[in-house]
Amino acid sequence: TEGPLWQFSIHSGHYETDTLSDSRDGEKYPIIKVGSYWWMSNNLNYSERGDSKCLNDLPENCDKYGRYYSVMSQDTIICPPGWVAPNRHVITELEKELGMSDKDINKHGVWRGKDQGSQLIPDGTSGLNFTFDGYQDNNGKWQGFGEFRVFGSYISRYLTPTRMVQKGYGGILHQ
Repeated sequence: TEGPLWQFSIHSGHYETDTLSDSRDGEKYPIIKVGSYWWMSNNLNYSERGDSKCLNDLPENCDKYGRYYSVMSQDTIICPPGWVAPNRHVITELEKELGMSDKDINKHGVWRGKDQGSQLIPDGTSGLNFTFDGYQDNNGKWQGFGEFRVFGSYISRYLTPTRMVQKGYGGILHQ
């Protein structure tokens, strides 16, 4: 990492920020440490032939929103050296750090928590500023842009959505 290191506190904990420079292409990403994990607060924008797309297939959208990656992409291909896509355990740790109760953590198929989803979005208190960037479905249709954010984790080598934050809801859906 490079650049200044800033520290600040919010009601959910103590966070550090920094900048990650991707050695593969020189892209710079703001990063934030929540609990014991570092997170990118912008979407990854590394161009890997055949494994990434731009929103609506417009190259200028990659610069603005980052890239969307194939469910078959491997961490070693798309992530900067030393980084991996968050798995279920890491996402659960993030939810706990943001104040989600143990009772809510264990719920599935329902909206959970009180304001943890609101903390993750732009102007939220976590500093992560996750955007509502939707996804591309199995038929190639873009879904949910501007409405929700889907998180994934590796299960048997396949990336499957396990969490979703939706505009106007404070909680996090665990699918």
